[in-house]
Amino acid sequence: MDFEPQFYLTTCNVGGTVETQNKANAVQIIQQMTNPVEVIVNLLYLIEQERHDPDAVLRFVGIADSQAQRLSSIIKCGSNF
Repeated sequence: MDFEPQFYLTTCNVGGTVETQNKANAVQIIQQMTNPVEVIVNLLYLIEQERHDPDAVLRFVGIADSQAQRLSSIIKCGSNF
């Protein structure tokens, strides 16, 4: 079972500030946060379904970890606007 999450670019610049000036950009940041959360929720379901396959569980945990890190960076980025 192959699973490739879709990634979206954040609006952070090199200095870590978010270039948002209107509500539309704030909505975009919220959408960026929603994507990794949905991936993590789906991965938790897959982990439950594949609990007897350690290789699959480890693969899903690795993806979940990368999505949690992605979410963390979006939150840090968004806290600057």
